[in-house]
Amino acid sequence: LAQGIDLRMVTPRGRPKSIGWERTLSVDVDKRETIGSHLHQAAHGLSLRLRRRHLRAGGLRLKLKTTQFETITRQTSLIEPTDQEQPILRTAMALFDQLPSKGLYRLIGLTGIDLMDETDGIQLNLDVLRDDSDG
Repeated sequence: LAQGIDLRMVTPRGRPKSIGWERTLSVDVDKRETIGSHLHQAAHGLSLRLRRRHLRAGGLRLKLKTTQFETITRQTSLIEPTDQEQPILRTAMALFDQLPSKGLYRLIGLTGIDLMDETDGIQLNLDVLRDDSDG
């Protein structure tokens, strides 16, 4: 070990804290439709990674890098943890739409945060359980 040689196997310590998907683009983009297309790819890639590891994301982080190398991030908690592409994409687009100013972007990424095992219990939304016939 003193010479930096360690033949022991590396064992991970529990589940990851986050799982992400990001790409540096070959062409800078600024149109919502183009960014939406890249976010669709990111949502697809992230959902595949989550399902492969049998995890669900309780939150989502959007990451954009401008042509001036400024990193912009926005994140939110999800109402219900998910590993599905469509809720991830809807949330990512909502985060993007909240940005105060749009610019040219060279990197687009999504990260699932607050991960939980798919077998973990999920807090039920009591509004779903309420019987509206009671008044």
